Amino acid sequence: MTWTPYCTSLPVYRHASDDQARDCGRACAQMLITSLHLGNTNSPPADTVPVPVTQDHLKSQETYESTFGKDGPEAWFTYPDELVGLLNSSPELKALNRAHWKIVHYAASSNPGRARKRILNAIATSLITEGMPAILNLKSSDHWVLVSKVWLDSSHAVMMIRFADPAGGEPQEGGHHTYRDECDTQVNYWLQIESPGLANWSLKIGDNKPDDYKNHCLAIIYEKEDPKPPTRKKKSQHVESKPIVARDAPIQQGVFADQKIRPPAVALDGSPQQAVFTDLRRIADLAGLDELGPLIGPGAQVRVWRVKDIDGSAEEFELAVVSHSHSRRVVHAVCDPKTHQLSHFRVTTQNLSFDSLTDVPQSETLWWSGRLDDNYCAPFFPFRLEIEAGRPRYRRLIDNHQISRDGDLGPRSHS
Repeated sequence: MTWTPYCTSLPVYRHASDDQARDCGRACAQMLITSLHLGNTNSPPADTVPVPVTQDHLKSQETYESTFGKDGPEAWFTYPDELVGLLNSSPELKALNRAHWKIVHYAASSNPGRARKRILNAIATSLITEGMPAILNLKSSDHWVLVSKVWLDSSHAVMMIRFADPAGGEPQEGGHHTYRDECDTQVNYWLQIESPGLANWSLKIGDNKPDDYKNHCLAIIYEKEDPKPPTRKKKSQHVESKPIVARDAPIQQGVFADQKIRPPAVALDGSPQQAVFTDLRRIADLAGLDELGPLIGPGAQVRVWRVKDIDGSAEEFELAVVSHSHSRRVVHAVCDPKTHQLSHFRVTTQNLSFDSLTDVPQSETLWWSGRLDDNYCAPFFPFRLEIEAGRPRYRRLIDNHQISRDGDLGPRSHS
């Protein structure tokens, strides 16, 4: 059994937020407009072609920002209505007759699982019928990512999504993005399974006011207006349509001719490392993730740490890192601490997060908090416990940022 992939009809390349704390919605709009505007040619544009619109320009077009001179209502930096307005008023999309975007949201108060399923189905339908990406509201705050691929099982359920997250990593200097630039270093995957409680940030229900969207799953999808819509097909007929072929970014191909027979890369000893490797290889087989290449072959190195909650809850998760000496790519995965099953993971060529864990023994417990909302707030970036003046402090390995249970302490002093 394998999963059937459906992806955008044009390639989508990641662009980081210029302002990591505020620009995720604008970065997603920039990625979408760039994909459709520059990718809509007979031959692929050069990577160095400038993007058609900057994040600063998009910010200037936001109605709430321009009217009130501040960020959106309540805790939103880019309010959903503003974001869909940026797309539908885009001259680049209008010229292509692609300015037909709408908000979909589903209340999750009584049945969160059903709301998640409905929002994923809406995204999948837009991808399958139109070949268009979708912008998804993630985490329990105002954070947007761009979904470019979904995988469906034989019952037409969405099993996994691939998305570009504009958070994390260094922003492009001066905001001078090009069609494909140095921001294109990572791709994230989320699996349709229950994530470990502490790290279940990937598809939480939004908790931001106003009440229009609070406790809702929310996304922005493409739906072209048609005065004479076709007769609605049955779901099974709809989903089984021919997959859209997309020109994906260059990938490093796997090294095995027979994808069903692979020698183990770690000892079959029942360890967490072996269990994580087996599950990653299972996912790669189901989804056809050739880009993992040597990471699921002989010689792969798997390291696993237990991660606990800085804020004192009993919740925890496993952080796994899979690497290989013959691959530039590294997998960072959040796993269930009991089953070692992956729930979400990212494939990256960035070395900072990998290098920050190099000297940390796997026997050491690491720490994380879900209350931060900055460049490295994802559970892929853990903290280390340190005692200073008899008091516990937690230092994030990738950037030395310090926090305590009482609050944010800022960057660690090097004096």
